[in-house]
Amino acid sequence: MKLILYIGGMLIVLAAAMPILDVAPFLAPYAMIAGSLCFGYALWHEQRGKQADVTVRRLYRIQTLGSLAFLASGIFMLLDSLDVEGVEGSFWQATLAIGAALHVYTSFRLPNTK
Repeated sequence: MKLILYIGGMLIVLAAAMPILDVAPFLAPYAMIAGSLCFGYALWHEQRGKQADVTVRRLYRIQTLGSLAFLASGIFMLLDSLDVEGVEGSFWQATLAIGAALHVYTSFRLPNTK
């Protein structure tokens, strides 16, 4: 599961860098969606079945929301690349920042509560 988590994380980072560096930006939405699905599945599989206290369960729910924000970022990237009316480039960047902030918060809090 750790390998899927690492691959998903790397795909998310690469997908976020592709439009900025102008390297195959047409592949970025697909890499973001695939990476967020891998990342979310690995985190869900890690927390599934664990009986923990209320704080740890809350932090796992926050991680799930962060993974959903990454998925929303990939969907907004795809809609932006397809030139859908009303979807601009800043939507995917905002949801990516929200997902990253949530995951950074939980990555510092979870080791201290286990």
